Amino acid sequence: MSGVSQIEFQKNTIRAYESILSKFCQEFGEKNLDEITLDEVLKFLNKIAGGRKQQTKKARFSHLTAFFNFIKNNIDQNFRNPYDTLMMKKLFKAKPSINCSRSKRLQKKMIIYAKIYPGNGYWKEKGRA
Repeated sequence: MSGVSQIEFQKNTIRAYESILSKFCQEFGEKNLDEITLDEVLKFLNKIAGGRKQQTKKARFSHLTAFFNFIKNNIDQNFRNPYDTLMMKKLFKAKPSINCSRSKRLQKKMIIYAKIYPGNGYWKEKGRA
């Protein structure tokens, strides 16, 4: 993204992780991480991301998944990540973005224009009518 420095990206990332992890600690601070069930995690995610766009839900899911993966990779290799299930990945999968190039958009507009104004002569000159 132009206009946003790398430092700002880092600050925003830290802010996002702090937000989600502080809510997680408020919800599950008294429990051992091994005791947290998939149902509890799902309820928590719906609580903090419910009613928001799918991309926001995916971001929250990714933050918590990264947290659990950090624990597994750096602290306890036997730790079971409650998010590491196919159901959770499908549930919080982001919708694919439609990336249409400028030339494709222009082609679509020209086709629509030709249908609305068929007698303008442009298509006849190009041998397409």
